[in-house]
Amino acid sequence: MSIASDKIERVSAQLLLRFPWWASLFLNLVRLETEAVDTMAVDGTHLFYNPKFTESLTDKETLGVLMHEVAHCAFLHCYRRKYREPRRWNVAADKAVNAVLVAANITLPKDGVPPGPLGMLAEELYEGITPEEMALYNRDVIEPGSTETAGEKSMSEKDWRDAIAASHGLMPDFIARTVEEATASPKDWKEELARFVHSTCKSDTRTWTRQSRRVKGLPGWSREIESNIVIVLDTSGSVTGPILNAFAAECRNITALNGVAAVIMSADAAVHQVIQPGECFPTEWKGGGGTNFVPALKAAVDYEPNCIIYLTDGDGTYPKNCQYPVLWALTKPHTVPCGEKILLEGINGTENQASS
Repeated sequence: MSIASDKIERVSAQLLLRFPWWASLFLNLVRLETEAVDTMAVDGTHLFYNPKFTESLTDKETLGVLMHEVAHCAFLHCYRRKYREPRRWNVAADKAVNAVLVAANITLPKDGVPPGPLGMLAEELYEGITPEEMALYNRDVIEPGSTETAGEKSMSEKDWRDAIAASHGLMPDFIARTVEEATASPKDWKEELARFVHSTCKSDTRTWTRQSRRVKGLPGWSREIESNIVIVLDTSGSVTGPILNAFAAECRNITALNGVAAVIMSADAAVHQVIQPGECFPTEWKGGGGTNFVPALKAAVDYEPNCIIYLTDGDGTYPKNCQYPVLWALTKPHTVPCGEKILLEGINGTENQASS
């Protein structure tokens, strides 16, 4: 047994005693000593550790790095990269993991990637990774299946989901929310749009066309769905023609829902067009400037809507709070200050991008 592997075994025992949830997941990894990685890395099945790097760490730092690698698996980082550039994704994933560990006072090597804001997912951090942060890149999130050992069963995304579910009772509170968000099953965003609209509808209203069966002379109830909504299309310079066309198509789909009357606005840093219910869509959408979501949300208030849907790439100035229920329909992950959000998977053409 090498000095490095002896240290891994010794620290693994500490992991089991002090952090049983992490240890239960760590046991799913096959440990391989190799100089093919600079530090430590995971591919969902293996824990790769460089002997020189491992020997250079204190036991506390080794414990922190093992927890870091296990967290990549718990957050499914090996499986969630999709179309994203591998190095930038790796840095974003490191920032998401380190935020959780630093908040829990776990010791990490001093020259690692600094933590991002606590609670942000790698997808949300990805777009904001700077060239300076890219220089800190360390390949520790490896594509599943890139290393195979004869007769060895690889851990799939489903296997990790099952392992996380089985260990739920051991999960510490400080990581529970992040794990829940990171492992949430993808939702059909079109169904989510319809759900949001209907959840904010007035489905019970009084009507004189039907007399109350309980009290003679009073109006009865109408069960027809009635919804007055405002849909805002982000027409800023960062929204390209194909995305804008997709936004317009979704506007038509939303307005086709039974009982929905929608006012549609185009806006960048100001409102440019307002299309009333029943009016034809313009042949050209005005905009092209910077993005500020506040003016359109303020203008929407005049219509006293049941809800507001904002179709956007998410880059812009947000309000501090929302006066009405708002659904941010985003083409890429962003943290929003209020309301709900859904990710419009594929609407920006990312499903056709290469995976590397």
